[in-house]
Amino acid sequence: MKKILITFFVMIVLSGCSFPDYEGYVIDKEDGRILVVSSEAEGWNNNDDQKHYDALWASGVPKDIEIGEKVEVWADTVAESYPGQANPNKINVLPADKPEAADLTDAEAIKKALTEVENENGMPVVKSSEFQEADDVWIVEIVYANSQTPTRNVRIEDEK
Repeated sequence: MKKILITFFVMIVLSGCSFPDYEGYVIDKEDGRILVVSSEAEGWNNNDDQKHYDALWASGVPKDIEIGEKVEVWADTVAESYPGQANPNKINVLPADKPEAADLTDAEAIKKALTEVENENGMPVVKSSEFQEADDVWIVEIVYANSQTPTRNVRIEDEK
């Protein structure tokens, strides 16, 4: 009987857990919607020389979500376009990283980097951000979705 109760309890707890449908950085914001692009690529063709990144225009989102922030998005129905389009059920903004010696958070550095690159070679994808304390700069690694354009490391001075 005890095993049955434990199994039942575990099933109830796990049924309440759900994983986001999308996780990525907000790379654009317009008219009450945000463009979320994943940092993780999937192979685009057999040669794997181009990468596909999940992307979603999420509408009806809180106005305080900013470009550069990393978010999780839950959406039941997504339009079959690229990027996808949805009215999400839930959005969770993940905490920004701010090293002790830094003036900017990683989200602020990413926002500055995205402003510098705009969409010069297609849809930008934030692969990583790293604070280099010795030089007092952030290095934001950006690639472009569905493109063979080389990776770009954008150097952002750590100042507000």
